[in-house]
Parts: sequence; structure tokens; C-alpha cells
Amino acid sequence: MKLQDRADAETANDGVGQEMDQHESIPSDWANQRVLLHVGFGHSATTSLQTQFFAQRPDLFYLGHPNNIAGGFFSFLKYQEDYLHDPKQMFELCRDEIFEHSERAGRPIVVSDELLTDTGEVYYAPRHLPGDLVAARLKQYFPTAKILFTIRNQFDYVRSMYFNLKRNYAFLAGMPIAPFEEWWAGLQTQVRCWYLGNLDYLPLIEVYARLFGRENLLILPLEDLKARGAEAYLESLCRLIGLPLLPGDVKRFGQPQNSRMTVVEERAAELLAGRQCAPILRQALENRALADLLPQAPRTELLFDGTTTRQIQNRVAAGNRRLVQLFGLGLESLGYPI
Repeated sequence: MKLQDRADAETANDGVGQEMDQHESIPSDWANQRVLLHVGFGHSATTSLQTQFFAQRPDLFYLGHPNNIAGGFFSFLKYQEDYLHDPKQMFELCRDEIFEHSERAGRPIVVSDELLTDTGEVYYAPRHLPGDLVAARLKQYFPTAKILFTIRNQFDYVRSMYFNLKRNYAFLAGMPIAPFEEWWAGLQTQVRCWYLGNLDYLPLIEVYARLFGRENLLILPLEDLKARGAEAYLESLCRLIGLPLLPGDVKRFGQPQNSRMTVVEERAAELLAGRQCAPILRQALENRALADLLPQAPRTELLFDGTTTRQIQNRVAAGNRRLVQLFGLGLESLGYPI
């Protein structure tokens, strides 16, 4: 089934929408309220937006990350299959946790969660439902929402994800990850794997464009933030939400958080994953002063060989060119594979 066929089925025929009509209808006033859905992608200043912008604006009802306020609603939405889905319960959660929450006070709603489009980068990750199914469900509860995608040069995106997985596997689960060449080669053996399933950004962006309207989508490349500066970057976002840029937003936003893994963090991760020294190292890292030194070391480097570079280029270049055509993005000048 094509992506659009499935999305249409969800909103028109025998999917979640039909089940909801049998129980509860979304109140008409929900469709008249301002909602921003920042649905992806990761490693593209998402943490900075969440902690240094959305969470700092008193005129936004930001649900937190990962959806602290409406965690139940969004967990069901992105992880629970149709045959287990309870539309009546979902309607009640959406009402109580989001639209009619006691702390909302009529403010525009902001959802910022890259896990709506990607698998969580942890060893014990929940099974993520197909992206078009999640998009169709979002359309039902937030029919007139504005959609934000943040993206990053795919070469850097691959590097960032690999090191983040290495860090999280070791520090959170005490598990190793394969060397990069082995990990990357393994991903190429499958049509679609848990990770890098959206390395080509275009297919899922097109699903959201069809559902919500291309005019309601904004795509912000991380490199654009670096090229134009935080003020121009945030002004584009504020126009999408329909709010002014406030004094202090730019200074507070600063530069992207979650910098690449350092060489000391990498060595610590390898020791934790090896487990022989894990108890001693974990005890040492309980010393906050020592733990704070880990991110201060030089950053790790990951150089691709010619084969890997070509594989990434072949996988994403056509999609990047199409994004340039559809949204007028200057991706080539920003170093994206074109």
C-alpha cells in the first residue's frame, strides 16, 4: 500500500477516523485553535527548540518533552496498533491532557517530539508505528495544525545518530554497538530498519503536506540556523505559529544543544559496554564534577569511506532535490547531497 493510500484510508475509510465517528466527534472549536506540531526530525536543533524556546515562551502551552503533560495520549497514538486502539479513550485523553487542560488558559498548543517520526535512540526502544499512520492520527485530533520539520545534512545526521546510539546504549543499558562500518553495512541489508528510516526526508514530509497542506508546513534546516543566525531562524518559526518574536528569545536560544560525543565519553561508553569496569566507572560518574568533565573533551570524528558516501548520496539526493523544488530550500548551498 502506498503511503498516501494508507493515509487516505486512515482519514476516510476504515481506520481510526471511522472508529472515532462511532464514539466521539472532535468539537468544532478544537479545529479553530492554534496548534503547532513539531514532528521531526532529530539531531537538528530539536533539543534547543524544546528547552530554549518552546519551554521559555509564557504565551505557548508547550506539552514538554517527551510530552510530559500528555504522555499517555501520545504514547497510545504512536505505539498502539489499530486493533488495540480505543478512540473514546483517546478523545478523553486529548480533551483532558491537551485542549481543556487546566494550565492551558487558551494558549496556542505546541507539540515537539521527534519520536512521532523516528524510533527512540535507546537499546530497549518501543516498536514505532508507520509514520503515515501516526500522521493520519495526528490529522484527526489536530486537523488544522501547522507542521514543523527540522532537518540536517544527512552526512552529519548519520554521524550524530551513530554516536548518540553509542552513548545511550552504553550509559543507559550497558550495551555495546557494533563498529560503524559493521552497523552501517547491517542497515543496508534491510529495506527499512529501526534507525535511519527517514534518512531521505522527502517521503514522510510529502505525507504531512498532503494531509495538512503544503502551505501549513515549515522546514528549517539546522545549517540555515548557522548561516542566517538565530533571529532569522526563530522569526520563520514565529510566523508559522502566528506570534511575535519576543525580546530575549534570540539570546536565550543560542546554539544547538546536545553536541557530538567527545573522545572521553566514547571511551567511557566502551568501558561501560564492556562491563568489566562498569561498576567502578558508574560509581566514579556519580561525582558530578567528574561527570561534567566528559563533555568538555575534544569531539569524536567519523570519516566515511567512498562507498558509504556514495550510498548516502544515492539514497537521499533525489529527495533533497525535490524538497528544493517544493519548498524553495537552499539545500545545495548548505552542503546537502544534491
